[in-house]
Amino acid sequence: MSQRPEFSPAPGSTTIKVVLNQAERFLQRNDGQTARLDAEILLGFVLGIERSRLVIEADTKLENDEAEAFNGLVNKRAKHEPVAYLTGAKEFWSMSFKVDPRVLIPRPDTETVLELVQELFQTHKPCRFVDVGCGSACIACGLASLFARVSGVAVDRAEGALSVAKQNIQNHGLSARVETRLGDLLEPVSHERFDIICANLPYIPTAALDDLPLDIKLYEPLTALDGGVDGLDCIRRLISQAPANLDYQGWLIMEVGAGQADQVDQLCSRAGLVEIQRHKDLSGIERVVAAQWLLKPQ
Repeated sequence: MSQRPEFSPAPGSTTIKVVLNQAERFLQRNDGQTARLDAEILLGFVLGIERSRLVIEADTKLENDEAEAFNGLVNKRAKHEPVAYLTGAKEFWSMSFKVDPRVLIPRPDTETVLELVQELFQTHKPCRFVDVGCGSACIACGLASLFARVSGVAVDRAEGALSVAKQNIQNHGLSARVETRLGDLLEPVSHERFDIICANLPYIPTAALDDLPLDIKLYEPLTALDGGVDGLDCIRRLISQAPANLDYQGWLIMEVGAGQADQVDQLCSRAGLVEIQRHKDLSGIERVVAAQWLLKPQ
């Protein structure tokens, strides 16, 4: 097998405009569907400037160390390493989150969870939540940004993920209102009740993991994706546990995979949850299932 060609324009001899065009063509040849965007994000990261500045400073020549750093990132991107891992950050809910291979990269579809919370709750009232399988804590931090009087717990079973979550909570100045706990699903909060239980748990069927894009399959943590035979292993367990941890009129709000909403709806109903709602993401896929608990504690 022939070795993959490296991206290596001569350092110090080219401008921002030229190197961006070269990087775009190189990434396109390596199956880069977002080649231009990727090149701009990576060069902006190397130069420490906003993407919009790249147009204004198009004729500026790169220093040798800048060109070398950019070349290295472009070559990694050509091997499908996600841009967010290369820059160490990803925007979600208009907030920047630290990310690395210990956590999944936050995606716009997950913002549907927060949009639904906005619809269901009055943001001026006190509210307590638990974010189950928190990963980077993007949902937990997003919830705290919605509610001035919110407090909550971010739970994950992976120590590495929880370390990233803790850093993001600190970076956003939310440590006084959002704590982290290590454990499986609702075990770390087994004797507490919440207004909101939210979760983005693994929901991809095991057999479908091989079909994932290389960016995901090669670099993102598969344990945060593998949902078992039908993709619902973790979701099924969470639904069965949720009634014991929901306060009266509390909501369970879960991200689910394409085509899973019917099954999740039925699981919620069997668990005694009511007022079941399904909400679509930007692609029109039923991405979030929400259900309410209306029995008062004995």
